[in-house]
Amino acid sequence: MNSDIDKILIRADSAVHMTMLAGEKKYEPFAYRKYTAEQHMAAVERHIKGEGQTLDALDAESGHPHLAHAITRLAMILQLNKETEQKNRICKQAEPATACSTVPDDECESCS
Repeated sequence: MNSDIDKILIRADSAVHMTMLAGEKKYEPFAYRKYTAEQHMAAVERHIKGEGQTLDALDAESGHPHLAHAITRLAMILQLNKETEQKNRICKQAEPATACSTVPDDECESCS
């Protein structure tokens, strides 16, 4: 693991993991789904561009870097987009054709 890609992936994974664990103490499971991608993006901007804040600033509530919160919110947006894509996907085998909205791609019995 000497490449820059590996180092960046490990750092990002660690930041998201740390932030999600802290969030488990504050929020109910899957609470991120209650917010739109736009609301998450607004939170990203607040964590990055907070008033008078530097890029290495720590979040007052969690003590974790604001950048870790921002990257976590971006990961949540990616997940929401994937879930929306899955919900809008039409089941290939169901009769009549219905949306596969209740399970992830790899768990849809009709489409796997």
